[in-house]
Amino acid sequence: MQPTSHLFGFVVAVLVGYIIGRDPIGLSGVSSLLSRGPSATDGVDNVEASQAKILVKRAFLHAWNGYRRYAWGHDGLKPLSQNHSNTFGGLGLTIVDALDTALIMGLSEEYQQGRAWIQTSLDFDRAGAEVSFFETTIRFLGGLLSTYYLTGDSLFLQKSIDLGDRLIGSFDSALGFPYPSLNLTTGTPNRTHTVTSFADVGSCQLEFGALSRLTGNSMYRNFSERAAQVARNQFDTFDGLRPNRIRMDQADQDGRYTLSDGIDSFYEYLLKRYIQLGAWGEDLPLQQMYGEDYSAMVAGMERHLIVHGRNLVHLSDWNHLKTKVSHYMHHLSCCTPGMLALGSLHIGNRNRRRKSLQLAEHLCETCYRMYSTVNETGLAAELVAFPLDGRSDLELAFDNQHKLRPETIESIYTLFKVTGKEKYRRWGWNIFQAWEQHAKIPEGGYSGLEDVTIPKSYNDVQESFFLSESLKYLYLLFDDDNKVDLENWVFNTEAHPLSLDPQWTPERAQSQLENLLGLG
Repeated sequence: MQPTSHLFGFVVAVLVGYIIGRDPIGLSGVSSLLSRGPSATDGVDNVEASQAKILVKRAFLHAWNGYRRYAWGHDGLKPLSQNHSNTFGGLGLTIVDALDTALIMGLSEEYQQGRAWIQTSLDFDRAGAEVSFFETTIRFLGGLLSTYYLTGDSLFLQKSIDLGDRLIGSFDSALGFPYPSLNLTTGTPNRTHTVTSFADVGSCQLEFGALSRLTGNSMYRNFSERAAQVARNQFDTFDGLRPNRIRMDQADQDGRYTLSDGIDSFYEYLLKRYIQLGAWGEDLPLQQMYGEDYSAMVAGMERHLIVHGRNLVHLSDWNHLKTKVSHYMHHLSCCTPGMLALGSLHIGNRNRRRKSLQLAEHLCETCYRMYSTVNETGLAAELVAFPLDGRSDLELAFDNQHKLRPETIESIYTLFKVTGKEKYRRWGWNIFQAWEQHAKIPEGGYSGLEDVTIPKSYNDVQESFFLSESLKYLYLLFDDDNKVDLENWVFNTEAHPLSLDPQWTPERAQSQLENLLGLG
């Protein structure tokens, strides 16, 4: 694919020339230059990473300002109808979820807007409905903890403790698993749930472990680790693989064997909790168990779920009886290449690490192809199929929605940082261009699509993870300052960076805050 980089280079040169006054990224009076919408064939071969980074920051501001104009204090923005949604208790999810992205991008005014709202208006007693334990942990608690690590501002630790104390109530079950939903006002779980997922059980250990370390209160860590230990010890595996659903009250499991919904972040946290414990020098036997479980999962995945097609490698699903394989791949599974690439830095001998990285690169190419070859918008569907008759490498299946998901961008970012290959920046840039052309709402915000084959089939939803994850990973892909890197931080499954520095202190974070904002 030949990049049309001369046009892009001209545009960004003009943009950079306008860095004046309050305009934090030099965009005053030049928006018309981009009104045509960028081409999905544009590349970054001859473009400075810092220039691409400017335009990603511009996109974040467009999303943030649309939310601030039409949905401030609510959970999400409906950009097309210029309204709001409250699907997470009406607790200002986008503010909490996106605030560390604003910090990393050096947007001090937007950070202060969000901080002021959290200080005066974030009240978990006001949750208007039951909330998801999983989503509240990774988005709210993860966001608050990350912002505390970046700023050292005690406001965010206080809010984290308040929320953590409420979430603990979810663990009051027969096996010590967290119930999938709870009332935040009372901390009371919804006990009618009989089934949960491994993702619910095993995607809280990073956050609760961090909260215990920061407070000196082992309660949070103990509840989350007990749940993980029960899942590990009382449920059989299929060559290291686990199904995505389990019962709340007994050692029984069903569901699919997959790297997608209900299990993806459980596997991710096996690796990342291994990294976190190792960096902190905490509980080395527990760290070893996480590493062993991760290694067993990778071996089982390679044996049973990886399929080598004519030109592409993909991840398949097995049913719970282990009798039928499904040759569909979910976009959610596209976090797997990044996980494998990160794992290649930490676990296994030289040959094992080489194989993991090689597989990561093959799978990431498949995920990128979901964007680049399937349809005219250049946006990936939720699901693609891999025809067994070889008539094509991949094709659309039965869910053509596009939700601005971050998984492919996350893997592209991680592989670029691990390998240094410039093609990953080109891939990330092309996906960003497709978002700019087909998901951007001029009045403010970005919208997913109901069908990637139908331009402007907007679903009127700007997910908070678009700001928290998708745009953050894109920005970091082009960030040569390495403000947040893979050596000193571990990202939770909502892209909230948690410090790995065993010597971290709030005073040190406070001293570095001005530099963090100044580098934006």
